[in-house]
Parts: sequence; C-alpha cells; structure tokens
Amino acid sequence: MINLNHRQKNYLPEFDDDIISGMMKYINEDSIMLEFGSGGSTLFFPKFVKEFYSLEFYDDFYNEIKSRMNFDNANYFLVEANQGIKDEVPSAKDSDISDEKYNELKEIYPYHTEHNIRRYWQFRDFVDYVDELGVDKFDVVLVDGRARGFCATKVLDYIDENGIVFIDDFYTRLNEYFGPTEKENFWEVFEEVEKLGRMAVLKKKVR
Repeated sequence: MINLNHRQKNYLPEFDDDIISGMMKYINEDSIMLEFGSGGSTLFFPKFVKEFYSLEFYDDFYNEIKSRMNFDNANYFLVEANQGIKDEVPSAKDSDISDEKYNELKEIYPYHTEHNIRRYWQFRDFVDYVDELGVDKFDVVLVDGRARGFCATKVLDYIDENGIVFIDDFYTRLNEYFGPTEKENFWEVFEEVEKLGRMAVLKKKVR
C-alpha cells in the first residue's frame, strides 16, 4: 500500500510554495505541459493548463495517483523501469548497460555524465516514451522523476526557444550534470533562465 505525504493528499506539488509561485509565471491556460515523475504535481497542474501529460514508472504509486485524478485534459502513463522491480532499481553504478552501448551513447551525448548515461539505460523506455505521446511541441516540461538529465535533454526535440524546462533538485545534484571534463557540460544544450530554490528553470540553447 502506498502512503501519500501530506502535500500529495492535498493535491499539492512537493515543492515549497515560493517555488510553485515561481513556476506559475511560465504556465497559463494555453500551455501544453509534460512531467516526468508524478505526485502531487499531477493532481495540481492540470487545473492551470490546456493539456497535461505525465509519466510514472512505479505501478503502485501510479495507481494511487490515478485513483485521485479527475481531469479531462490530463493524460497519465505508466512506463516501468528496464532494470529492477517496481521502485527497487539499482543505483546508476550498477546499471546493466554494456560497455559497447555505453561508449555508443557517450559518443552521441558527450555532454552527459557517466551517471546520466548509466541511469538512462535503466529507464530508457520511461525517458523515450515522449516519442509515443503524439505531441509535436510542449510549452512547459517538469522533470522530477528518475534519469532526470536524459529526461531533460530528450525533450529538446519537443520544445522551441520559448519552451521552459524545470528540473527539481538540480542545484543539489550538480555532479549529475557537470562532469570532470569540459565535454560533460549541461550548458552545451541549455541556458539558465533563473533559479527557484533547488529547482532550475532552463530553456533550450539556440545555436
């Protein structure tokens, strides 16, 4: 049985209220919004946008949140992890990615750290499910689940220069986004718009 926390039970995101207020500056009734990782946010943001899409990997939690949803504009999908059972997924260092596949992905995504590549492989179906949604462009993306680095870069093909990507806990996990070499640098593909506490507000870097 899943026990929701106080904010989830009250249909509120698990962010400080000032972070939520800051996020709302970028959200309006015409927004098409995507989130990776569900929770109280899934029960809150659909009220303020035109279309809402959410992805969750843990089936028990998905079923609990889904039982509380009552939005005509919300689309909620369960996409389980490729490694592990339910929410018991090994750490990134224990990813079952092969050396050959790791090197292939590192060549394609040099700006990603080893942690992010190994984590992506454990959640690759979850990350890549955005390709199945049939949505050409999102206005707002909230990244608050697993494999956050790859979730963020995955949506680069689905946002324009005005699109906003929120990454929760970005500033407390900087080692995931900035590695020991110059190539491992998240600013190769994103620009910082502002900081909302622990959350980064990013936009696509226009080359």
